[in-house]
Amino acid sequence: MGLDVIILAGGFAKRLRPISDVMPKPLLHIDGVPL
Repeated sequence: MGLDVIILAGGFAKRLRPISDVMPKPLLHIDGVPL
């Protein structure tokens, strides 16, 4: 049985900068799909 899991956690998205400076985290695409 395969499981696909994404763990969403709050934070300041420092590791996603500079991308998260211009776009909110929920709108970022992960593997081509927006969160």
